[in-house]
Amino acid sequence: MNTLAFYITSHGHGHAARSCDLLAALHRHVPNLPLIVVSTVEPAFLRSRLAGIPYRQRRVSLDVGLVQLDSIRGNPEATLGSALRLMQNRSRLVKQEVRFLREEQIAMVVSDIPSLPFEAAARERIPAIGVGNFSWNWIYADYVQTDPRWRPVIQGFEEGYAKADLLIRLPFHEPMTAFRTFRDVPLFSRPGRNRRVELAARSGCSPATTWVLISVSSLDWTGEALARLSAMTDFSFWTVQPLQWDRPGFHSAEREIFPYADVLASCDVVLTKPGYGIVSECVVNCKPMVYARREGFAETPILIEGIEHHLRHASISLADLYSGHVEPALRAALHAAAPERRMDAGGDDQAANLILSAMARRAAAE
Repeated sequence: MNTLAFYITSHGHGHAARSCDLLAALHRHVPNLPLIVVSTVEPAFLRSRLAGIPYRQRRVSLDVGLVQLDSIRGNPEATLGSALRLMQNRSRLVKQEVRFLREEQIAMVVSDIPSLPFEAAARERIPAIGVGNFSWNWIYADYVQTDPRWRPVIQGFEEGYAKADLLIRLPFHEPMTAFRTFRDVPLFSRPGRNRRVELAARSGCSPATTWVLISVSSLDWTGEALARLSAMTDFSFWTVQPLQWDRPGFHSAEREIFPYADVLASCDVVLTKPGYGIVSECVVNCKPMVYARREGFAETPILIEGIEHHLRHASISLADLYSGHVEPALRAALHAAAPERRMDAGGDDQAANLILSAMARRAAAE
């Protein structure tokens, strides 16, 4: 059977998490489907999310996402420099991917959501499908209002996306008009398994406290802020490695032993920023969320609307978050009213069927 190449942006774990959900669905449907993951996402992250699924990782990055100071704050100027270099190397990178597609006899390209793979696939007449809830040209459009140097970057992404055969569009989406056609699907995420007893036994954390999952890749807390959190003895703060703080009241779960979804299912409330992955995970696991609004992220209002409709929640100011004054927001989320709407899941299986059907049509035409 020919191989599927799955491209994942190197921007954040949310894209990688939902991509792994889709890869797992593809494996369930066709266990012998050869998979190559093209991304610089940490190998340990992929191993934890794709346990028991055979795949190869090719560590190549084909977009820049948004350069960030930490999980909350972005750096548009640094992003522009990286994006301009990407566009300057566009022709060379597309040729590089064409060689890869030929050498590996790739039968299908899926991308979440670099645009260059679509250009390479079009040259080789290989079907190519996008997966996402926003595109980079839309994210960058906000910046062009104050800096026209963004125009060629936006145009380059639009040209690449226009070459995709189909977009599998996820909930909490922008219109994504750069794509010619799309199919909407429900959430990919699936509930984790509550392993609170195991986590407590391994860590020594009291299961009687309120467990807070800090769901970010990095957060620049000062010693004073960490001391303030440690003094909240009714609460226990959890992270998933490699993020960890060696402080009283803080605990970290080993990703290889406790998958992220299981840690989330074992906690009482999540402290995070609005991101597609964590909003989806909280929805399917029915977990309340405390979120800090991110500035300079175009998708933030869309995700906050989703949070307000589908989750028990509370917001926290950046000043309170970075100073460690989080207790009022945590208690507010825990006591918030039940959400007014429910969301369907199962989008991973629907998306897998769309991809496999496209592969089957190509095989039949050969």
